[in-house]
Amino acid sequence: GVSPATLLVFQALAGMCIAGAVGFRDIPGDLKAVRADRLTMWIAVAALFSYGLGNLMISLSIQAKNATLAGLVELSYPIFTVLFSYLLFKKWHMTPLTMAGGVLILVGLVLVSLGGTASK
Repeated sequence: GVSPATLLVFQALAGMCIAGAVGFRDIPGDLKAVRADRLTMWIAVAALFSYGLGNLMISLSIQAKNATLAGLVELSYPIFTVLFSYLLFKKWHMTPLTMAGGVLILVGLVLVSLGGTASK
């Protein structure tokens, strides 16, 4: 199959083409703003690095385990988004429906992890 690194290169190229076509008028001003402020530059670098690292980890997990299990674990990210938005920004955006969705995600992850891998 295709290696995770190759997949990431193609994904980055496709994303660059699409984002460039959609927002090409904004790029010069955005680059100027990033270069003007050192903190903004470091945040942008950290965001790009963490995005690439996250995609690499997802690709490696799919390669190491089955894609279904890796996909289910990846679907748990909304739970961590809520957790870290509260821990970092003290913002709580939970409604009863979003809490129910989070519980369903957790229950699904537990069921999949307890069930093991499927066999033919």
